[in-house]
Amino acid sequence: MEEFFRKIPYPKFEERCTGCESCALSCPIGNITLINSKVNIDEKECIGCMVCIEACRRGVLDYRVQHELIYGVGRRIYRLGSVWTKRCLSGLRTVCKR
Repeated sequence: MEEFFRKIPYPKFEERCTGCESCALSCPIGNITLINSKVNIDEKECIGCMVCIEACRRGVLDYRVQHELIYGVGRRIYRLGSVWTKRCLSGLRTVCKR
């Protein structure tokens, strides 16, 4: 299941990249290369640690989830469940029993 919702970094704002290589130097497995000041990340080898995103001072990198649609549906269901639980605990719903 963990592999199914794996977070993958990608260059979202390539125009911001200055070629400083801070992302490449921070990658613990050496998975990031810069070719003509363009970030290149091998998605299959990426371990998803997100260190490169934190290391980039220009905000070039962001992450996406491997299966975004399913991930989004799961998050909405989780939020609805937590809202329902909060309402039950605060006594806003008469259907809920204490």
